Amino acid sequence: IDEPVEGAIGSGGFNTLYGHTAMYLYSTGKDTAMVNDANYTPLKVSTHNMNISGWVWVVPKDYQPKPTPKAPDTGIVKKD
Repeated sequence: IDEPVEGAIGSGGFNTLYGHTAMYLYSTGKDTAMVNDANYTPLKVSTHNMNISGWVWVVPKDYQPKPTPKAPDTGIVKKD
């Protein structure tokens, strides 16, 4: 996927000592996100903000994005 979605599993940060495997929670800015990271603290899961530039993300095959809300129908018809 081009942009991670809530619950996506990502992998990246291999220039660090442990690398990272994380679940995406939400964006905190350009190329940064809050994640649950399995390798931020060795042998613990930590929730923190990190740079996710260049990460690879996957989602379950049956993933369905949240529907975009539609504007309510006001019943008003405009005529020219």
